[in-house]
Amino acid sequence: HQATKIDLVSVSLGSVGILTAVLLVVLVITLLLVNRHHKRQTKQLSEKM
Repeated sequence: HQATKIDLVSVSLGSVGILTAVLLVVLVITLLLVNRHHKRQTKQLSEKM
């Protein structure tokens, strides 16, 4: 009976860890995309000036 409890805890911890990892990856990707887009926009603005 105790083994199943430990399994549940480890599974929940693992899922939480995976979720946080996925969220971090998504955050990094969005930041990179935004930075690239922003740089492109500023470049276009400076060219127009």
